[in-house]
Amino acid sequence: MIRREMPAIMSGVLTLKEKKYVTPHYIRIVLTGDEIANFKDAKVGDNNKIAIPKSKDVVLNSASLQQRESVKENFYIRTYTLRALDWEQGEMVVDFVAHGDEGPASSWAIQAEVGDKLGVMMKVKNKALFPEEANRYFLFGDHTAVPVVSVMLEKLPVEAKGEAFLEVFDESDILDLEAPKGIKVNWLLNSKPGQQSSLFTKLSQLNLAAKDFVFAACEHGFANQMQSHLREQEILERKDWQVYAYWKYGVSEDASSVDRKSIRA
Repeated sequence: MIRREMPAIMSGVLTLKEKKYVTPHYIRIVLTGDEIANFKDAKVGDNNKIAIPKSKDVVLNSASLQQRESVKENFYIRTYTLRALDWEQGEMVVDFVAHGDEGPASSWAIQAEVGDKLGVMMKVKNKALFPEEANRYFLFGDHTAVPVVSVMLEKLPVEAKGEAFLEVFDESDILDLEAPKGIKVNWLLNSKPGQQSSLFTKLSQLNLAAKDFVFAACEHGFANQMQSHLREQEILERKDWQVYAYWKYGVSEDASSVDRKSIRA
């Protein structure tokens, strides 16, 4: 039996340095602190796990983040994208979707004040966000995937061609993103995420060719549709597309974990 080597985990407790609403539904959280040095192998665009204590009695420090069972029992763990990392300023940036107080992460971001602490954990990864050479790039993301698609657009080769489709709540959430001139960024408006989406329709209308690359991250049900469609595209090899379910409508991140992981199986 071959044992898979588990990736190393980087963790630390960081302090809120700055908070601002970049749009009505996106809060930019800038974190800093001595323990940011623990993330020397982090890559912008990778997932990070934030740890929010479930009660005021829970101790948040480096030691508590390294005790796996304790973390599950005492912290809300939610997944976000590492939006930016500035070593000169000693800053880590995470963009939160503000959707009220029903979720622990959204609630934390809305109520957070400068000086508040947040636990952060990341796996050391070697997987690239996208292939360096592709015929065209097609990127799809709902409101939860705007940060990762934003990073991808910033990092694509200058000569890259293709399109990005980003679905947000309304026009006030449209961002001015950096992207290669050959990538057309399309903004789709959806006031009922999880209940409806036009991402699959946009994907199904594409005339895909060999060596095109497709990335999609969205709600579980729509991600499932997109994955099924891409599996039927004989012109594409399996390495030419990635689909992720970032969330499941009406279900918490913890409760939907198994279903969401099945999308990228």
